[in-house]
Amino acid sequence: MKDFLEETKYLKYPVHNIGSLHITCKNYNVCISQGEEKEIIIRYHNNRFRKMNIAKKDSGIYMKEQMAVTFYEFFRMMELMKDNLLEIEIPPDSCKLDICVETGVSRINVNEIHSQNILLKSSSGQIRIQGAWIGKSLNAHSVSGKVYCLLPGTVSDYDIDCRAERKDKTPPFYPSDPNSERKVILRSNMYVPELDFTGTGNKAEPTQDTSRRKGN
Repeated sequence: MKDFLEETKYLKYPVHNIGSLHITCKNYNVCISQGEEKEIIIRYHNNRFRKMNIAKKDSGIYMKEQMAVTFYEFFRMMELMKDNLLEIEIPPDSCKLDICVETGVSRINVNEIHSQNILLKSSSGQIRIQGAWIGKSLNAHSVSGKVYCLLPGTVSDYDIDCRAERKDKTPPFYPSDPNSERKVILRSNMYVPELDFTGTGNKAEPTQDTSRRKGN
């Protein structure tokens, strides 16, 4: 485990050279928010049992967690969860950026960013999106965690597909615009995804008319 050191990292990347962010981790809680700098800022802490490997390839930044803990060392799992925040700050003018995040048990928070496409997946962590502006698509899916999303504007600004995989969980119907260029897909296997909007006229219809929902 000599390659695993206790260290805090602070990295900067000029946003005009970056077209996409790709994050894959099991234990880091991921927080992506709008920053004040002109660069993409990345902060995280490595320890003796896990570290984040980061590489820039072409126009993408690739972040992948590596663990030193083996199958027989579960008593060290608590060490994996210490100082496990991965913070990423995005400049306000990064509206053409694509973001892809995949986590295991950890949470994903997205706050007040501008992005072209956002893809968020988690096995059991919570996904929380607070005021993200999207140019084309937002796709959030947690297998056994909750999904909450607050979007700017109104329900008619988007083409929305929101569903829970459990048959006893029925999301409300959202009277969205199927012709909208901005697509929103929210999924949770265990919970009903929560969706709200900052603008007026944003109330979903608590209808049981499943024939009006996508996929039926």
